[in-house]
Amino acid sequence: YQRRVHGDIVGLNFPVFFIRDGIRFPEMIRSLKPNPVTGVQEWWRIWDYFSNFPESTHMFTWLMDDMGIPASYRTMDGWGVHTYKWINTQGKETWVRYYYASAQGIKNLLDDDAVKQHFSFATTDLFESIQKGDYPKWTVQIQTLDPSDPKIANLTFDPLDTTKQWPFDLFPPQTIGEIVLNENVISQFLENEIIAFSPARMVPGIEPSDEKMLQTRLFAYADTQRYRLGVNNQMLPINKPRCPFRDNHIDGSMNFMTTDSPSANEVNYFPSTLSNVHTVPPYPHESQQYSGQKVRKMIAKTDDFEQAGARFRSFAPDRQVRLAQRIGSTLSGPRVTDNIRNIWLGYWNQADPNLASLIKKYITPSK
Repeated sequence: YQRRVHGDIVGLNFPVFFIRDGIRFPEMIRSLKPNPVTGVQEWWRIWDYFSNFPESTHMFTWLMDDMGIPASYRTMDGWGVHTYKWINTQGKETWVRYYYASAQGIKNLLDDDAVKQHFSFATTDLFESIQKGDYPKWTVQIQTLDPSDPKIANLTFDPLDTTKQWPFDLFPPQTIGEIVLNENVISQFLENEIIAFSPARMVPGIEPSDEKMLQTRLFAYADTQRYRLGVNNQMLPINKPRCPFRDNHIDGSMNFMTTDSPSANEVNYFPSTLSNVHTVPPYPHESQQYSGQKVRKMIAKTDDFEQAGARFRSFAPDRQVRLAQRIGSTLSGPRVTDNIRNIWLGYWNQADPNLASLIKKYITPSK
């Protein structure tokens, strides 16, 4: 929430995503959700789907790593994943990625410890910590890139690829503030369940980049909220701006504007010479000019395996083994075909031959 408006930033506890093209998003979600017949989430469906997308290799080195099971919400970092444009008062554009460093440090659970936990252990930990005044903090940082910088051409990856991390040594984080969670919700439903986030909700001076996944989410999230909560979901107290605002919407189901609201007046439109409502002062917008043919094709720099391999090699030997064990065990299911296993062993081999050999060691196909 800001003095003039409020905005949302989508993100994860990992710096990357499974796919780079948002048109694949609905099918990806279906593969991750429970089997529509058995009602069970099953690994054979997941490995089958993502075997068609080698760019997902990097994400699985995060998901199947120790960091895949945080010890609590308080002890994990956050990542904006997507690239945004910051436009300053002179109209200069800077590409930005967000990073939230946990002041509590990073702590994860190993498999044997995780299975002993209550399924809501992380929620309980966060609620009780805030309740007793042990407020969790995150340092808010940004990584920046000048889109006119010639060094972009020397990168081995596309900076607008959500399956790639911006390395800290090339793009050092800059601290801009902090997030402190200092109050629990009073009602889980009114202040949590009916929140309607959307990355399309931005503040002046921040705009979306041309990143494919972000462009998809700009549409998809708000569309989902309209289906889930109704067309007037932004009228809900938890979603509406905290600053003074004027909303001329008068129609649609669950519209609960009162009869003394501006939308109930005869002049419920803008602009009007009969109203004292004025346009806010202008602020700079993106001014980039484009020329060329609009096509749908793969990006030039895919490089699906370099960062996945580098991440594996950064692990201590015991952590490398745990990663391989988790991948190998889930590739061992009876419905994971030999073809699917071979595709994935090929991907892991391109990331790092030692990782592929370790995974193969822990594959024991079920009959």
